[in-house]
Amino acid sequence: AHRRELLIINLRLRQGVSLKAFTQQHGPLDPIVKTALERLIAEQYLYWDHEHILLTKKGILFYDTIAAELI
Repeated sequence: AHRRELLIINLRLRQGVSLKAFTQQHGPLDPIVKTALERLIAEQYLYWDHEHILLTKKGILFYDTIAAELI
């Protein structure tokens, strides 16, 4: 749960979350979180540039919903 909370908090940063750096510091994401991230990207709440995951404009508006999905 702690890793999930860190991920959610870091998503609020302008530069988003570097998945590589995050997993190096905190360990791998569990499959449930990976699946949720993939779905949120497909639904255009998040954007992945193959290094960072960032909130889209739509994602910023629905941040609380995204946070709930990832916790």
